[in-house]
Amino acid sequence: METAHMGVSYPVTLKSFRGGRVGAFFADVPQAITAGTNEAEALDRAQDALLVASFQLSLRWAAVARAEQGEARPASRRLAATRGDQAGDS
Repeated sequence: METAHMGVSYPVTLKSFRGGRVGAFFADVPQAITAGTNEAEALDRAQDALLVASFQLSLRWAAVARAEQGEARPASRRLAATRGDQAGDS
């Protein structure tokens, strides 16, 4: 079976579980795994799972490319600092 999103299709494996749940898996993208209460919901969620996994992989590849070009890795920051919430910095 294949899932399609924005005119792009990708092979997906569906597996039925006890209780009627249906899992969706992509052989080439093990990070993209999801489930639904039925086949239609599993396929809908599979599109999102594949999109998120693809985005995460593209970020990783971009970081590798920057590292190979000698760019320094950005310094880690606390989540509060990224929101502009400087609690505790008074």
